Amino acid sequence: MNSTPGGLSENDSVVLAEPTRDALRTLGRMLVEVGYTEDAIAEIVGARDPDEMLSHTANYAYFTDEETTELATTVGVLARLFLLNRAVPAPVVRTSLKRELYATLESLGFLSTAQGACRGTVSVTPYRSRLFLSDQLFTSKGPQKVRHSTRTDMVMPPHATSILSLSEVPDVTGSLLDVGCAGGFLSIMAESRCDRVVGIDINPRAIRYARANATMNNTAAWFETADIGEYSIHAKRSFDNLLFNAPSLPRFRAENSEMGQMSAQAAFMLIASAARRTLCRGGTARIVITAEVQAKFGSLTAMVDEWSASAGAPETTVRELDAPSLGITPEQLRSRRLHGRSLLVTERSDVDLLMNALLERDVIEVVPAVIRLNM
Repeated sequence: MNSTPGGLSENDSVVLAEPTRDALRTLGRMLVEVGYTEDAIAEIVGARDPDEMLSHTANYAYFTDEETTELATTVGVLARLFLLNRAVPAPVVRTSLKRELYATLESLGFLSTAQGACRGTVSVTPYRSRLFLSDQLFTSKGPQKVRHSTRTDMVMPPHATSILSLSEVPDVTGSLLDVGCAGGFLSIMAESRCDRVVGIDINPRAIRYARANATMNNTAAWFETADIGEYSIHAKRSFDNLLFNAPSLPRFRAENSEMGQMSAQAAFMLIASAARRTLCRGGTARIVITAEVQAKFGSLTAMVDEWSASAGAPETTVRELDAPSLGITPEQLRSRRLHGRSLLVTERSDVDLLMNALLERDVIEVVPAVIRLNM
């Protein structure tokens, strides 16, 4: 059987083999035992709070000094390998990690050793007593040496929009369909509140990670490869809730062809259609978007109202989110400057490119928000 980095099955029709499941459960237990938590890592790298750190992990990799004393501890070495995505001298890894933990990481394929140094092959993100495997969004050779991944089928770690989407989870009860579930972060975080959770994604690689994360966290969420545009309800069991963290960051080009991205309008139309097929009477669809607001609408609410009328959607409400790193105010657009910690570009040289594209599309602001459709 072929395997990806991390030893996850390439054949999506095959449930993870039992030895792999056992190893994942063991890994989860050991990481909890050594105190591998977002709070501990935030303290080591000097973050203001864990959510802020996980939303800007590449920045912390960029600025964290390799001589930081705490990076030599067990948690520090794990953070270097699996969150800052750095190489660590192999003797340091073997000395800092317990033998069973090292052996488990190695057996799963989560460690790669070459030229006397170890690297993580995956990211392992701790969050609220849970752990999430994913691809590495970037790699780092040390302070000010960060390279972002260009992998087209990359499964991202929990990040800013994932954490923003959690604000909707307290209102979710009954059953949940998590659309575009990626590594299963929202499904697993919501699972304890729900009778039934199903996560779907068009990327088979994402489903392999999601299933591994469900195993590692001992949750009953179910994951499968599927396209929400064609998704059929199994055994005619509709859902009480649908949640879609849409990949709708502002675009550098006018067309909707950028890798992995879709416009906020496309996300809305997709879910407005899917909600009729998947939700029960009285159910709610929630779409977390970052929307380009055009001058002809004047506001996000007016723009969504027109989308809703065009789609014949049911009752729709809009809640704008306080997330400066994901938005662009009219003032910022006029001055052609982004928020100091903006997540809308990976290179500062891209700022002008983005601003030009937005102005060409007559965009007056970029707004992160949650749209609710009540059936």
